[in-house]
Amino acid sequence: MLSRIFHLFLIASYLSGSIDLSAQSCSFKRYQERVFNAVVTSNDLVYGNAPALILPYLGESFTYNTDLTLDLFEPAGDTLNKRPLVILAFGGGFLIGSKEDEDIQATCDSLAKRGYVTASINYRIGMDIINTKSAERAVYRGIQDFSAAIRYFKEYAATYRIDTNYIFAGGVSAGSISALHMAFADESDRYQSSYQSSLPFIAPDMGCKDCSGNNYNHSSTNIKALINCWGAIGNVNFLEPGEDIPMVSFHGDSDLVVPYDSGYPFAVLATMPYVYGSLPISTRANAIGLYNELFTFVGEGHNVWGTVVNNSFVGGPSQYMQPIIQSISDFLFIFLKPETAPIIGDTVVCANEIITYSTSETSGSAYCWDITGGTLVGSNPSSSSVDIQWDSIGVHQLNVIESSSFEAIGDTQSISVLVNGLPSVFTGNDQEICENDSTTISANGAVIYSWMPITGLVSPYDSITIAHPSTTTTYTVTGTDANTCQATDSITITVNALPNVDAGPDTIICDGEIITLNGSGASSYSWDNAIVNGTPFSPNASATYTVTGTDANTCQSTDTITILVNTLPEIPIIMRNNDSIYTSNGYSYSWLLDGIVVTGEDNHFICPVEPGTYVVEVTDSNGCKSISAPFLILSENPLLAEKNNLIDIFPNPNKGLFKISFKALVEQQGKMEIYNILGENIYDASIDCKDMLVNIQDLMGGIYLIRIYFNDAEYIGRFIIK
Repeated sequence: MLSRIFHLFLIASYLSGSIDLSAQSCSFKRYQERVFNAVVTSNDLVYGNAPALILPYLGESFTYNTDLTLDLFEPAGDTLNKRPLVILAFGGGFLIGSKEDEDIQATCDSLAKRGYVTASINYRIGMDIINTKSAERAVYRGIQDFSAAIRYFKEYAATYRIDTNYIFAGGVSAGSISALHMAFADESDRYQSSYQSSLPFIAPDMGCKDCSGNNYNHSSTNIKALINCWGAIGNVNFLEPGEDIPMVSFHGDSDLVVPYDSGYPFAVLATMPYVYGSLPISTRANAIGLYNELFTFVGEGHNVWGTVVNNSFVGGPSQYMQPIIQSISDFLFIFLKPETAPIIGDTVVCANEIITYSTSETSGSAYCWDITGGTLVGSNPSSSSVDIQWDSIGVHQLNVIESSSFEAIGDTQSISVLVNGLPSVFTGNDQEICENDSTTISANGAVIYSWMPITGLVSPYDSITIAHPSTTTTYTVTGTDANTCQATDSITITVNALPNVDAGPDTIICDGEIITLNGSGASSYSWDNAIVNGTPFSPNASATYTVTGTDANTCQSTDTITILVNTLPEIPIIMRNNDSIYTSNGYSYSWLLDGIVVTGEDNHFICPVEPGTYVVEVTDSNGCKSISAPFLILSENPLLAEKNNLIDIFPNPNKGLFKISFKALVEQQGKMEIYNILGENIYDASIDCKDMLVNIQDLMGGIYLIRIYFNDAEYIGRFIIK
């Protein structure tokens, strides 16, 4: 409950107590101040029809049916689809007054310019002032007519663009009495006098509260709040626990027409019903926990804002007129103002971070966000939830104002946000490596580090890590400082392909040959085994050589070449056989006389036809060659005379036992050698130029050569072992 005492300085308080929201995004102060310049008025709208007393008063049964009318006030140019409605009823003791009374008209006009739809209603008047029951029935007519007006607006809510959940009711004096009873008096609280009665007080049954005026099937009880201007109620217990219709009351504490406390209206008219004014009403509301505000005007009487006679103020409105209207506006705004929840979101953030902030969402509301030090991002800045990127380091303010579906703005919700700077994360310069190599990368400027992608990293969560990417990769490190703020930096590791080094094809050579190794596919080359690229050399054994090629990126790769070194065939020995000279079998033969190839002689033997120095070059199956020692054929050498028959082997063929006979005398010591068909020496013996017996029966059958030579001559023969 809010109780206030009004004094003459109230106007000054009113003028200085407004809330300045001009700096906010939502600056439209609908319902709080005049925001519309003009009002559209629709007069004498008929909201019902009911039996009214014939005046002057003749009795409760003397009635006629009359239209119940109202004047409607709407903000000019208003486009809102659903608007709150304020219904006000005039004062006059249920005897005089009308909807045209200047105080009610002025209040309706003022509230309409604030954004409300307002209505000043006529209700039925007339009673016997000296008859309590007649007075009670007069109040009940006011209750019924107020109910009919509410039902009318609910029926035509779409026509007048009214939200029926926000209907406010009230009035002045008798009009307020009708509104209070309409809101709080149940059917069980109905005056007994409203039922049918006979002598001595003849009266018809007036029906239920909602059974008069029109037959619109709506309830009149669910109004949002009440405006009580110097009104009263027949019993404060009509306000029952659980009531949910708040009220604002205005009353002079010296009112002699409607008591501020309790008593009879008009002070001396005990024939009127006993009533309870604004003070006990407020006390009862407080007792049952019903929100209410009471404005007490000390020393003031009835009609605090000025007396109205014949629809007009006498001497103009009092100094309280505008403050009361403002207080009514402030009170009603309580129920229109959205209850914006506190802002939810991080209050400690990092620069450039995008954070979501939100307040509770109400259907139909729009939200005006005001940011310092940040930028609102996203496509819906009027949403209850927004994303804000904080641009500036320091402490900044975030505000939100909610504008409801009624265009009522709520209180500003604010939070302070500390924006911390970002760490200065640095990874160094980009690097280049060769395929299959690795490198060390590092970051500094933060406390915690995380590298991405983790592929190819040994320790992706350390400041220093080994990187061995298989392809060119950009690694991004996220550094987090002590404030959990993060920044990133990147380093690109360029992976250069290895050179396609070629050592050349494997090669087969013969012992003693010279070969040159040349690598290709790179810029420079290095061989193992002390080989110099492009320099001839002669390998002495089969081996595999490795070349390392280095390209312009200093990347290296290797290749190998195998050099197979075939041994030379055994040096052939030239032997004599009768009229020929021969050597051991090989693969191919070439005979030379005095250094000149003997044409056509490619067998392992040759019949010399002229003296000179003979050599034989033997080539094996690998193409390797050996050359014999020179064999001198003199002109007087008996070898040239095929028919000399200087040596005889008998028997020939034999079984390994044979006799050698010399047909000429040779007075020298010599030597005998026996070779198999492969040129292998298998037998040696000394001779003294005499006939001799040779026993080689352990040899296998085959063709054998025998060589007998002296210092100046050589004798060669051939025999066969069976």
